[in-house]
Amino acid sequence: MTKGVKLLIGAVLLIFAAAVVLAVIGLKPSESTWVEIVQNNKVIYKLDLSEEKDRTFRIDYPEGGWNEVQIKDGHICIADA
Repeated sequence: MTKGVKLLIGAVLLIFAAAVVLAVIGLKPSESTWVEIVQNNKVIYKLDLSEEKDRTFRIDYPEGGWNEVQIKDGHICIADA
C-alpha cells in the first residue's frame, strides 16, 4: 500500500468516526420541557411540560378555525383541528 492510500483510508475512517459521534449527539432526546405555541409570529403560550397538569384547551384563530391542544403525561399534541 502506498502512503497516499493509507492517508485516504485514515481520512475516511476519521470522517466516519466523526459522523457516528455527531449522529449519537444529535439523536439524543432533548432535556428541555419548554414549548412555545406561536400564532401569526407571536408567542401566545409558553409552557413547561414538566409542570403542566394533564389538560386540553382550544386555540381559536381570528380568520376562523381552531386547534385543540392536549397535554398529557408531559407530552403535547394537536388532538383535533
